[in-house]
Amino acid sequence: MLFIRSFSSKLAQTELLAKWLEEVSVALENIPYHRLRFVVHEAFVNACKYSATPESNIVVMIRQLDHLEITVADPGKGFSLPEDLGSFDKAAIGFRWNLVQDRETRLIAEVSDANTLHFSLEIEKANQEADLKENHRGLISILKAAQDLHYHFVPNSFNYLHITC
Repeated sequence: MLFIRSFSSKLAQTELLAKWLEEVSVALENIPYHRLRFVVHEAFVNACKYSATPESNIVVMIRQLDHLEITVADPGKGFSLPEDLGSFDKAAIGFRWNLVQDRETRLIAEVSDANTLHFSLEIEKANQEADLKENHRGLISILKAAQDLHYHFVPNSFNYLHITC
């Protein structure tokens, strides 16, 4: 099954998104509505905050295979890379960095392919309190509720988060 819907990149669209997800969840068997809504909502809010303009459209795709794949795409500005990395290119493949850390969780970003970041969590006690940016909280939340999270960026094209549940 494949479900696709476009929304304007305004946070006020989250109510419309929730209603659509309620309909989608009826057709899905492998993920409860509240978990689906949580994961898609976090990705959607992140896309709204970083979309190119408020008039941009965000496309949400949900595909059910033997697992659930969720893609949230927008014509956004792209993910900020560390200054010493510069750009997504083949030389950067394998580069890992600690994107953010709170008291118990580290969010690790790794360039897994040209134009692709893979996010993962490492759970450990940290001695510091971090000032989490909201988009980082969202990424941590998504990863706690999903199996896998990738970000794809191609200049002058759509960016998208690809989530596997």
